Amino acid sequence: MLKLLILKLTLCALGSGLIANACFAQNYTSWAVGAETSIDVEHEPGIVMMGGAGEMPEAMVWFLERAAGGDILVLRASGSDAYNDYLFSDLGVIVNRVETIRFNNPNASDDEYILNRISEAESIWLAGGDQHNYVQFWKGTPIDDARKLFFELTHPKLFGELLELATA
Repeated sequence: MLKLLILKLTLCALGSGLIANACFAQNYTSWAVGAETSIDVEHEPGIVMMGGAGEMPEAMVWFLERAAGGDILVLRASGSDAYNDYLFSDLGVIVNRVETIRFNNPNASDDEYILNRISEAESIWLAGGDQHNYVQFWKGTPIDDARKLFFELTHPKLFGELLELATA
């Protein structure tokens, strides 16, 4: 057992192949612009459903206005921080903070940092990409529970229908 542990640590230190990737792989990547700390503001519920092409600026402004200057969280299973500047400064709506969290693997789905960010957010944007990744990474995890609770508390009438869409 000790020899196996020493071998694994040696391979990690040398950066050798797949084992090194497993040793150093981050469960998620986070990018943020704006304030370092979250604020709590009275915000309005709202849902924007779009996809398949570029964003409609009018819908994105409406989405940001519902946050009432609070915190915007972008959750994604692939891609980059491309929404950060767009949501924080390009649309002319003042918000406290925009943070993008990309799930790199299913292990991120029970991370306390991410769960806290979901509970602190006034608005959550689910970025596009391969929808199978969301199901693979989130279904049946604490992130899935937190996401469902967020929508249930902010949109109780639509919760049942959206839940079916999001977990189908």
